[in-house]
Amino acid sequence: MSSLEQDVHRMATSGIVTTKNKIPVTLKSASEVRISLYDITGTKVADLLRNSLGEGDHDIEVDGYALGIPEGNYVYQAEIINNEGTEKYCRIVSVAQ
Repeated sequence: MSSLEQDVHRMATSGIVTTKNKIPVTLKSASEVRISLYDITGTKVADLLRNSLGEGDHDIEVDGYALGIPEGNYVYQAEIINNEGTEKYCRIVSVAQ
């Protein structure tokens, strides 16, 4: 498994998001990371992260109250871009108030 696949695997196995939680991201090398949150109809409700992150462990905070989004099910799409390529992953999450 490449380090890019390992990065995505860690994100894929993260827990369900509640009112305030974190999406863990582990990077084997510096990467551009983009994480967007969509409602169940496919409408983007927030960009959680669009930034370069260095090698190592990172926690991306998701706060449903601060985002002003109602309780419900959402999908986050993560995109990791580095010298190994680009990898995307989507996961269903729940936000509680």
